[in-house]
Amino acid sequence: MKRNMLILTNRTLHNGPRMIREFQTFKNDFNITAFGLSKPLDEEIHYEDINQFRTLPLQITNALLRRLFYKKWWGGVAEYYPLIEAYILKNNFDAIIIHDPTFLPLISRLKSKRPFLSIYNAHEYHPLEFEDKPQWTETIGRYLTTLYKNHLPDIDLMINVCEGIAQECENKFQKKSLVIPNVANESAIAPTENTGIIKLIYHGAIMQSRNIEDMIDVMKILGNGYSLDIMGMVSSGNESYFATLKQYALQAGNVYFRDAVPFNEIVPTINQYDIGLFLLRPNNFNYTHALPNKLFEFIQAKLAIAVGPSVEMKRVVNQYHLGVVSDDFSAESLASAIKQLDRAAIKQFKQHAVAASAIENAAHYANIYLQQVKAFMN
Repeated sequence: MKRNMLILTNRTLHNGPRMIREFQTFKNDFNITAFGLSKPLDEEIHYEDINQFRTLPLQITNALLRRLFYKKWWGGVAEYYPLIEAYILKNNFDAIIIHDPTFLPLISRLKSKRPFLSIYNAHEYHPLEFEDKPQWTETIGRYLTTLYKNHLPDIDLMINVCEGIAQECENKFQKKSLVIPNVANESAIAPTENTGIIKLIYHGAIMQSRNIEDMIDVMKILGNGYSLDIMGMVSSGNESYFATLKQYALQAGNVYFRDAVPFNEIVPTINQYDIGLFLLRPNNFNYTHALPNKLFEFIQAKLAIAVGPSVEMKRVVNQYHLGVVSDDFSAESLASAIKQLDRAAIKQFKQHAVAASAIENAAHYANIYLQQVKAFMN
């Protein structure tokens, strides 16, 4: 008989990779209910629109309480979701997974009322998300740090995306984690053998904080014989940056923009390229330890990979011999590394990606995750 599981998030469910992979991981063993901002594509998941449980008065109350904390007029942290709490208490959930730190106090309150397995699937290290902004650090960052300090002890199983963040949680809050990277589904797609110019691809959110100009600078240095396609999603508030970026790309002459594709079409779409490119300055803790979806999508698309010396990405690329890592975060250093790749080297790196794809895939980590959950519940 299946047990009951709740997945609770303030995010969209139709295109959220970590939630989608949880649906795939647990639906054979659990009846899953998911709260979120959009309906899952998987019809087996029972969906509840979270906005129906967050009334305007409740949102105002939580916002005011946070403001009191930011102003240092109150030292406590409190997030109230009585409608969600009532729903949970009415239904018999054996396991609850939250994806947002603001639900940590809710878990603590529920733990005092009934037993269940509590899981916090953290998408990043929230207390230092925007540590490069002093005002954020002194307000929201301090608030999130307090949430972690007060409520992580009530979490039975914490999931983190990489070793660096897991280590930080253990060092700062004495909380061990299970590391589940943002891996892609395994793909049997074969490497593409191209001729002519070497084609690079960057895909992902178009955000000013990512300094995408750095990758355009790489292409300016590489010049003729190379091209870069930027397949980006323009996140809210970055529309003007995207316009500026397109103007900046004109200076290179070998950088092009293409529309983003649905989540499940990323791997077959980027398979036509030679090299997956990502250069990310370590502007904050999360960027320093970035291990993004795109790296694993490069692997499943059987691409060679070129990245900056980001500690987590460097580890994966070097472990499986997937491509090149620059000496520093300058465009000059990464361009120099890419120039050393001829067609034979790219072909070899693509073959190494074939081997890596059999290990660094969603099914492999899903089994680890499922077995860990079962161990807690037995």
